[in-house]
Amino acid sequence: TSNEDITIRVRLNPSNVNGSAITLVLDSPSRPQLSFDSVITTINEGYYSFPLTESDTSQLVDNTYFYTLTQAGVTLKKGDVQFIANGSADNQFDYTLDFAMA
Repeated sequence: TSNEDITIRVRLNPSNVNGSAITLVLDSPSRPQLSFDSVITTINEGYYSFPLTESDTSQLVDNTYFYTLTQAGVTLKKGDVQFIANGSADNQFDYTLDFAMA
């Protein structure tokens, strides 16, 4: 949910992941582009996580975003997510295109 620290889990091709710095860019029709820099951690082969802070999530006011994950200027993944506020027990992003916020 907004105003909370959260962890994003994502599936990526391990051969494309270099280093630990990652950028998440969120686009929505109603707001300027949001960009978050974070540190990626390997969970398991091909599965990664990175945190967003409370100050980051407080900017999430729309319910649908197009996202791009980049690392050193290289696009790792693109897709879209829908934020479900007060619509589920755990208030997380809907799992879409191997991308989840939990």
